[in-house]
Amino acid sequence: MSIRASLFYLGMKLSGMKKVYLYEEDKFLRIVRRMNQSRGFYMPKDKKAFYFDHMIFGKYHCLVIQNNRQQAKRAILYFFGGGMMLGSDKGDVSVAGKLAKETGCDVWFPNYPLCTDHCITESYDMAFECYRQMIEQYGVQSGKIYAARQDRRAGVHDFHVQRRLHRHQ
Repeated sequence: MSIRASLFYLGMKLSGMKKVYLYEEDKFLRIVRRMNQSRGFYMPKDKKAFYFDHMIFGKYHCLVIQNNRQQAKRAILYFFGGGMMLGSDKGDVSVAGKLAKETGCDVWFPNYPLCTDHCITESYDMAFECYRQMIEQYGVQSGKIYAARQDRRAGVHDFHVQRRLHRHQ
């Protein structure tokens, strides 16, 4: 494990952040909702890339990050961490921007509905629709669309999107 990762995990342990998962449901949800008050969809104002607010189902935001005005040949569907309970923040958007720059791909960063206020199937449906629209734009050929996630919990999206895609072909 890198020094950076070791310091991060030590900070998490010292902060007591993981203890929040031991609280009773009502208290846990109050804490998560309070944390989400400063989170949510964020449209960067910098000039490091081209940013677009692509709406999914007319109500969910998906930030599209492009290095150039024109669409790239490949794209990444990027899921932030948060266990489908915590919303994204500016740091997550920054990571997605770096991913776009380093890979030369467009990055689609869905701001999916959180399970604190929505059924988990809404999150899955939004993720699948986002992926479906990417296929329309970039094509279905191998190597055109990749999935990435910030942490291991977001992997549930990768599995579910792939499963639904195969069911609907």
